[in-house]
Amino acid sequence: MHMAVVQGAKVRADVSTTSQEMGALEDGQVIEVLEVRPTMEDSNQYRVRFDDGHGLAGWISSATKSTGRPVLRQLAEPLGVRRGAICQVKFEKAMVREGFPMESPEAGFLEQGDFIEVVDARVNEQNQVRVAFELEEAGHPHWVSMVATSGEVLLEALPEDWEGLAQDMDGDGVVDAEEQAQWAQYGAADIDGDGRVTQEEMRQFARQSASQHQHAHGAVQVHGDGDDVYD
Repeated sequence: MHMAVVQGAKVRADVSTTSQEMGALEDGQVIEVLEVRPTMEDSNQYRVRFDDGHGLAGWISSATKSTGRPVLRQLAEPLGVRRGAICQVKFEKAMVREGFPMESPEAGFLEQGDFIEVVDARVNEQNQVRVAFELEEAGHPHWVSMVATSGEVLLEALPEDWEGLAQDMDGDGVVDAEEQAQWAQYGAADIDGDGRVTQEEMRQFARQSASQHQHAHGAVQVHGDGDDVYD
C-alpha cells in the first residue's frame, strides 16, 4: 500500500511518539507502508512504519495528536515515476513552477521534446503527479506536472527497461524515415558518437542539458513567457 503525506509529518525511530526523531516528510511525498498499528491514545488513529526508498525510514502518525488533522491519505496506485527517471515533454508547453505547490511562482515553461531527469516526485491533493528537476544556476529544483489539470499529458517517462536506441534500429544498413524521426528526438544524447543512445547516456544528457540551460536538439531549457502553457 502507498500513501501520500498531507502537509508534512515528523518521522520517529519506532512506534512510540516519544522515540528519536529521524527526520520529516513533506507535503505530497509518497511512502510505501510496511506496517500499521493503532495508537495507545486513540484506536481510531494509527502509526505507520514506512520506507521512502531513498534512505528515510521509520514511523509516522496518521493524524496530528493535537487537532486530529489527517497526515496521510491512501493512494489507489504508486506514482508511476520515480527519482532518476528520464521524462520527455510531450505537449507543446508545460508550465514550470518554483515549488511543488500549484500556487508557487511561475518560472517559465518546457517545450515539446525537452528532456529532464527527475530528482523528486510527489502527488498533490488533486492527484496530480508533479516532478522536480535541477537547474544548476537556479540553486533549487523546479517543478512540472506529468498531466495538466485539464487532462493533457505533459510529460512521459521512458520505461525503466528502456535499453536504448540505435540510429539503424533494424540493423539493415539503411536509416529509413521512421528511424530518422526517432533519431531526431534522441540522437543528441549519443555522447560517444557510436550511433546508439544508452540509458546512461540519456540520463547524462538530461542532466547536462539542464545544467547548461540550452535548447538544442531536445536539450532542456526553461523558456520565457508564452501562450497556451499547461499546468
